[in-house]
Amino acid sequence: MYNIWLKGEKIIIPHRITRDDNWKSKIFSETYYKIMNNLTEVKFPKGGADLFLIDREIIDILNKRIHPRNTSTVAEILRLGFNPYHFGYKRPLGINQKSRWTLKRN
Repeated sequence: MYNIWLKGEKIIIPHRITRDDNWKSKIFSETYYKIMNNLTEVKFPKGGADLFLIDREIIDILNKRIHPRNTSTVAEILRLGFNPYHFGYKRPLGINQKSRWTLKRN
């Protein structure tokens, strides 16, 4: 991501092409991103996105425009109107072999 940023991209968002989670986690994740894409003006990439690399300019804009409580930072970045650079990756299962995603957290 750093090398992409060095080439001038201000927002770099990797998205999952595949994931090694169990079927239940996959279904909940797919459902969550479908709902988000249908109910908001933000369009998450297929597979969803949880991390990003952003330029200082974007950080300054976010600090002025959003309140950090009860928001998705990725959604706020996508909402800014910039053209983010997306690239896909295969998401391996974590070290503990279990997804940490829960309905209670979201």
